[in-house]
Parts: sequence; structure tokens; C-alpha cells
Amino acid sequence: MRVLASAFLLLACAGAFVVPWTDGPGPALTDHERSGLAVWRDYNCQACHQLYGQGGFLGPDLTNAVDDTRTWEEFEALLTKGYGRMPALRLSPCEQSAVLAFLRAMNRTGRALPPRPPERTPVPQRTRLGVVADEWSRGAGRPLDENVRRGREAWDRMQCGACHAAFAEGSRREPDLSAVALDRSLEALARIVEKGHGTMPSYAVTPHELRDLRAWLDWVVKNRAELAGVERRLSGREEFSWKRVSWWEFR
Repeated sequence: MRVLASAFLLLACAGAFVVPWTDGPGPALTDHERSGLAVWRDYNCQACHQLYGQGGFLGPDLTNAVDDTRTWEEFEALLTKGYGRMPALRLSPCEQSAVLAFLRAMNRTGRALPPRPPERTPVPQRTRLGVVADEWSRGAGRPLDENVRRGREAWDRMQCGACHAAFAEGSRREPDLSAVALDRSLEALARIVEKGHGTMPSYAVTPHELRDLRAWLDWVVKNRAELAGVERRLSGREEFSWKRVSWWEFR
């Protein structure tokens, strides 16, 4: 067992070195932008700041801090005199221009981090589970079974979709029920629905409504992969890809 654990750790360490060195070349930089990258490295900016969330956390992520409309004069005092915990770097005008050109190049590569939804923001209508199911049903030309349709109506009537997002965590960390509702027995469902759970209120439901809700959740779990694809299309979200992680900075 110890040998297997040691071998796994060695492979993991090897992967941590191989992946950054075999990944794509990263964004193409001009000579001026590459000079800015050299300044970024010489002054160890990444000890406090991040690019694409990678780096220190004393300062903000600078991936999208400088766009093409901003000039280095706006940052002159910050870069030469410092601010708060940021030290005075005493950069020359040429170095300032270069590092800001590098950050403009970073800004053009895409968004670093998606904005966090504000607290208590309702789930967008386009990502409500019932909307996704209706869209799937129309596209597949397959109407929902009667008990599934009734369960979907009970789901909407109880406004479950106001908190539980489709295939994602809700705005207040409500779970994705298609992934975590492993025990969908009538007993477990009745216990949660009729008594509430955490911040979830209790509901008065009939045995028929409970059976329909279980049929609805069973149907969602069974068709989760196809429904999740419809939800991504409706919401405009993209799937995560390791190829999009910017390893190039650590070469």
C-alpha cells in the first residue's frame, strides 16, 4: 500500500511539472508586452496579485484590471508611490508603459473570474428546471408522462425553482437536487418536504403530490445529461476545460 501511495505521489508531481511545460504557448506578446512581463517577474508582482486566479492574494486579480481605454498615467502614482500594502516600485516611465501593455494583453485573453451572483438573487427564469424540461420536451418531440407533468406542476406551485437552480448550486448554496437527491423514496421525500430542512420551509402536500414529485425528480435524474446540455444552451454557459487553464505563466 505504501509503495502504491508513493508511486501515486511521484506521478502527481511529474504531472505538475509536465502539464505546464507541454501546454500551448499562451498569448502571443509583442516585444513591448514581453518587456512588461519581464517587469512583472522582476518585481515578483505575482506574489501578491493573480492572473486568472493564480498567484498571491494580498492584492486583486489583475487579469482584467487594464483595458485598452486606460493609460499608464492613471497608474503612475500607484506604481511609483505605492498604495496601502502595495510598496512603491519606483518604475521608470518605460517600465510602467511596458507592464501596463502586458496587462492590456492579459485583458484581451478573456475573463479571469465570473462575477459572483449577489446574495438572494433569484434563479434566472431561463435556468429554472421546469423551463429546461419544457425546452427539452419540445426539442425531442416527447411530451412528459402524466405523473411527471403533475410533479413538475407541483414543483412550480411550491416554487422550488426559486431556490434550487438547474444543475448548479443556488444563489444561497441550495443544492442541485438532480445530483444530491440520492434517496428519493417517499419516506425521505415526505420527511424533507413536510418538515423542512435547514432554511427550506415545510409544505403541506398530499400523498399523490409526493408520488408525483418523486416521479419528477426521478425523471430529471434519469435525463440529467441531456437536460444539462439544454440548460447550458439556454444560459449561455460553457463547460470547463483544462485546456483553457493558463499554465504558460509558470514556465
